[in-house]
Amino acid sequence: DERDLGYFSGVAPGAKLSVYKACLPAGCPTDSLLAAIDQAVNDGVDIINFSISGETDTAFSIVDQAFMNAAAAGIFIVVAGGNDYRASTVNHLSPWYTTVAASNWPETDDMAAPQIAGYSSKGPALIPGASVKPDLTYVGSNIFGASTNLDGADPSYSIGSGTSYSTPNVTGVAALYLSKHPHASPAAIKSAFMTSAYNSVDDNGKTVADVFAQGAGNVDPIKSFNPGLLYLNDISDWKSYVAGLNYAQYPENNPIAPESLNIPSINVSTISGKK
Repeated sequence: DERDLGYFSGVAPGAKLSVYKACLPAGCPTDSLLAAIDQAVNDGVDIINFSISGETDTAFSIVDQAFMNAAAAGIFIVVAGGNDYRASTVNHLSPWYTTVAASNWPETDDMAAPQIAGYSSKGPALIPGASVKPDLTYVGSNIFGASTNLDGADPSYSIGSGTSYSTPNVTGVAALYLSKHPHASPAAIKSAFMTSAYNSVDDNGKTVADVFAQGAGNVDPIKSFNPGLLYLNDISDWKSYVAGLNYAQYPENNPIAPESLNIPSINVSTISGKK
């Protein structure tokens, strides 16, 4: 229709975009995804937004491995957690990702925090000992943005919901963070977002701290700029983590228990005695 919806802005309107076509109407072929990731690395991007579903039962698929190398190159990787509301359906389980759930602002005006969207995929991960996923959440419901159009046609816009919408919002906040901290590593950005996040609420405005729904909580763009303590890790730590889960072995890296990885969350599947 012709309604005037007012003025809209992205989270980081000054950011420059590199866009890679890796998907077709029938799906997203793995070889196309890998080619897009490699090209993004070669182009020297700072952040990759990946609003595409991923694996729920491994943290070391071939796409996970490509993104590990991208993160090792200093690229912050933001991925959608998925839109299957059930437990243990969250996508993208690797620790070099920032896996995003979706929130929405309640219709009542007296709510001081968002709610987790009912469709947002939840943990715990299906892999014993894997890191807690999702990592965090951000608003992803009723998001206005550009949509696809035919060659030569006028630009088109639409309103949509899903973790594929919350993910680019976090990507925008990451761009703002890098404008203030241009040399921050992927782990530093993720840590800043997680340690400064705040809890969601239920229908009555009561605090809900379900880590398997919201991760560390809702991203706070302002507080994240000055997080204080940072939990840092890099490719060496990730290889030790991968070896600890028996996905692969790296002679130069000793395996570690997954819960020993220096990230802002910890998941211990079983404890026998003291640990």
